Amino acid sequence: MAEQRGRPTIWDVAELAGVSIATVSRYMNGTQAVSKAASNAIAQAMAQLDYVPNANVRSIKLGQTRTVGIIVPDISNFFQARVCRRVEHLLYQKRYSLVIASTGNNTEKERSCIHNFLERRVDGLLVSSAGQNNDLLGRAAKGGLPLVLFESYQPELPDLDYVLEDSYGHACRLTRSLLERGHRRISFLKGFEHSTVSEARFAGFCDTLCAAGLAPDPALIWEGCRDRADCVRVFEALRREPGLFTAVAATTPEQMKFLVMEANRQGVRIPQDVSLTGFGIEDYTALFPFSATCVVSDPLANADALVELILRRMDEVRTGKPPAPAEKRIIPCQFFTGNSVACVTP
Repeated sequence: MAEQRGRPTIWDVAELAGVSIATVSRYMNGTQAVSKAASNAIAQAMAQLDYVPNANVRSIKLGQTRTVGIIVPDISNFFQARVCRRVEHLLYQKRYSLVIASTGNNTEKERSCIHNFLERRVDGLLVSSAGQNNDLLGRAAKGGLPLVLFESYQPELPDLDYVLEDSYGHACRLTRSLLERGHRRISFLKGFEHSTVSEARFAGFCDTLCAAGLAPDPALIWEGCRDRADCVRVFEALRREPGLFTAVAATTPEQMKFLVMEANRQGVRIPQDVSLTGFGIEDYTALFPFSATCVVSDPLANADALVELILRRMDEVRTGKPPAPAEKRIIPCQFFTGNSVACVTP
């Protein structure tokens, strides 16, 4: 064998294995059957040479990159992190790689992430979008890219697949549960600015109050509560003005976690001093020093639906099958009634 220079090539593999370059190509691409003896010889040669196929060249030949992109607003968000981890696991079983992008709810960064995935020629794309880049997503879908949106529905893109929860309806139910226990001064924590999920939950809160003859108090609405420092303000306000509110409704599982941490630090008793409810994840609520009254989302069920839909769409593109009608999957959540909400006299 000729002396090697630089990285080993497919020619080096073929020479060491004693087969043709075409046979090595068929082995790596899986386009045609290769005898067991030739397969073993090629595998041994690749291992001996530490040969890594050029993924870019291979993807051009096959028309596939075997990669799927996922775009989320905040990878530190526990729900979204769990979704990504489950999606990666399921795609790995199907021999796909997952590439993750986190936008920080920044519209321009989200647009850049979409462009980057299009340039990478990903086989499919999963997006949790605030809705500011629907023009680009719509063009990508019309161009044939398998695309599934999740968390928030975009009316401008009705012909795409969605994986959603009933954010509005669940917020209505949470608010009713507080009203039924006598709460009228309810503090509400909103999430990321431009988050359609946060806005849907806030709309459910406001509409339920209005249906009960009440109006949301702007002084009790907390904008952009993203981290623990934002949640500190809530209980500090209650300490400055006892009775300012009797209950807190959180929009996200992170807010629930931060509020519990701050309650412990500031000596606020739940539910004796203030009641707490919101949207949680079982992994969080199981660690609370009380049983939480909350809506519990299921990130695994969301991920399972995402992978099922994107695999189906990628298979349609790969095989030339006519596309099935778009689906809107509504993932059910569980409503738990715990002891984090006390009864009060209106």
